Amino acid sequence: MQWYYSQNSTQLGPVADAELRAKLASGEVTGTDLVWREDMADWRAVAMVEELRGALVRDPLAAPLVPAGGVSSPYAPPHAQPYAASGMPVLLPTSGLAVASLVCGIFSLLTCFLPSIPAVICGHLALNHLSRPEVRMTGRGMAVAGLVMGYLSLVALAGIALFFIIAAATS
Repeated sequence: MQWYYSQNSTQLGPVADAELRAKLASGEVTGTDLVWREDMADWRAVAMVEELRGALVRDPLAAPLVPAGGVSSPYAPPHAQPYAASGMPVLLPTSGLAVASLVCGIFSLLTCFLPSIPAVICGHLALNHLSRPEVRMTGRGMAVAGLVMGYLSLVALAGIALFFIIAAATS
């Protein structure tokens, strides 16, 4: 069986099945490279072809996703949109802590300032969790917004308390 593969937008091949498996085992061809053969409808990433997945050097699902800039780095910003080998964006789950921080932050500004403490706590926990390189989630902006609203609410609450203390002391 003859395989064609693509690296850096260059089509290579045909190569025999054994030769492709040797390239996979050596790491010359990776899980994000595209492959095609006559019985396939379209090109697919090696990691998505079940019969080739076992020949990869490492688990393709553990491979880092490549950010939009094309360079994968553990120091890449956590909000960089990863792209699959097909060029389509990968949809990542949103951090529940970030959502909780945002919701509590909004309610702390609209109500009696009580949800400001959970907004700050959830925001810090979410940012700490999202900063880890192995975490593939979104929500950094929500966590920051929740933190800002939570701290603004706490400052306003402290200002109101200070106003009442000064008013009581002067009367």
